[in-house]
Amino acid sequence: MLDWISAKVGMIFAAVVIAGSLMGFFAWQRENFEDIQRQQTADFIANQIDHLSSLSGDGKDLFTFNINKELDGIYLEPEIGGDPYEIMITPNHVILDQKGEGQFISSLTRKVHLWNPLTVMSLDVLNDTFLDRLDEGNLSLTFELGQDFYVESRSLNITTATSPMERIYLTFVYPA
Repeated sequence: MLDWISAKVGMIFAAVVIAGSLMGFFAWQRENFEDIQRQQTADFIANQIDHLSSLSGDGKDLFTFNINKELDGIYLEPEIGGDPYEIMITPNHVILDQKGEGQFISSLTRKVHLWNPLTVMSLDVLNDTFLDRLDEGNLSLTFELGQDFYVESRSLNITTATSPMERIYLTFVYPA
């Protein structure tokens, strides 16, 4: 009788260990899947910005977290794994940050300017030094759930030390 009870206890113990291992494995897989989703979201945003900046023409896209999808534009899921996240954009990177999950970074192929181009549209010609000063005052932008933003490619007349005037296309990211 004692052998029978000890065999049953041993089998129950083995079943609990196996069930716990399986649950841990699936939790680990789920976390890896969510990490992949986070990186894919950062890469998607960076790719969309890169696509717009590669055009040699004026263009503008709205990125929206609008849960009801009421606005036309590029819709971003408001949550990953049931938790909201933030998007930080710097002149060279898109950084997705979800509290407690770390940062997921995607590089941009071209530098973006983090201010609204309408600030300088009244000027006929800009110099590159003035643009650099505007960039120095805008080093990053952070967007959370409910904060939409624009990505815009716009041509500006720029003077540099080597060129009297050149029409170039720059990419801008700014709040909606």
